[in-house]
Amino acid sequence: MKNYKPRCPLCGQSPCQCFVEEDPATAIQSMPNGKGEAIHDQLIRDIQSRKALGTQKYGQPLRAFNGRKAIVDAYQESLDLSVYLRQMITEMQSLQTIEDIVRWFLKNMEYDGLYNEIGMCACLVNDLAPCGEIQGTCQPGYLDDCNCGEHDWHIVGKRDGE
Repeated sequence: MKNYKPRCPLCGQSPCQCFVEEDPATAIQSMPNGKGEAIHDQLIRDIQSRKALGTQKYGQPLRAFNGRKAIVDAYQESLDLSVYLRQMITEMQSLQTIEDIVRWFLKNMEYDGLYNEIGMCACLVNDLAPCGEIQGTCQPGYLDDCNCGEHDWHIVGKRDGE
C-alpha cells in the first residue's frame, strides 16, 4: 500500500490538479451531468431559511421601498462573494493528498472527524487515519463523550438532539 497514490475524486489526478494549471477565471468545463438533488430545490429551501432569519432579526421579511439601495447592497454582497470564492480556490490549490482534501472538507463542513462502523474505528480531523489509510466506508461525524470505558471519545454520525 505504500506505493498507492490516492487520486482526487474531482480531477482524477494525484496530487489534485483541479486549479493548478488552469486559470479558474477562464477554465472551460464539460457539460454538467449530475445525479444529485436539484440545486434549485436546495436554493428554495435556503431562501426560505434566510427569509425566516431576516423576519426574526428585523421583524419582517425584506420588502421593496425599505429605504435602502438594493443595487448597493447587491454589489457589496457580490464583492464579498468574490473574496470567499477566491479564498476557496486558493485553499483547494494547496490540497496535495486525499488526506488534505478530506481534512479540508471536514473542517469546512464543521465535522470533528471520521468514523467507520465496519472497522470499528474513528479518528479526529487533526489526526486522520492513524490506522494507515482512509477507507471508503469512513463517514464524517461529530465528537461525542464515551462511556464505554475503552476510549475517551467517539465520533458519531449525528450531534446530540439531531
